[in-house]
Amino acid sequence: MFFLMGFGNKENIIENVKFKCVNCTNENAKLIERANYFSLFFIPLFKFSKKYFIVCSRCNSIYKLKNESIKNILKTKNVYYDDVEGIINNGSICYNCGAKVDPKDTYCHNCGKKL
Repeated sequence: MFFLMGFGNKENIIENVKFKCVNCTNENAKLIERANYFSLFFIPLFKFSKKYFIVCSRCNSIYKLKNESIKNILKTKNVYYDDVEGIINNGSICYNCGAKVDPKDTYCHNCGKKL
């Protein structure tokens, strides 16, 4: 008998939220969930190690959120400074691999993922 199983990670854009970016003062951001998952026959069975981020829609600044704040954020669609655990990057980077990119780029020059 032959089983195909494995582990991977995946990012999902959950929804748009309101947050005043400290870098560019834009108030629109995307709420992103990054989770590891276990799959069997290429079908994801369960997620673990969930982390949540917001990405500014103008300057691509990335903020890591506190996991305990997610329910309130999903309910109100607003993120406050108290919900932020830390700033990952305050500028234009690829949120997949962390490489610096030009804000005008559509794809990362390092990993090739869409920005």
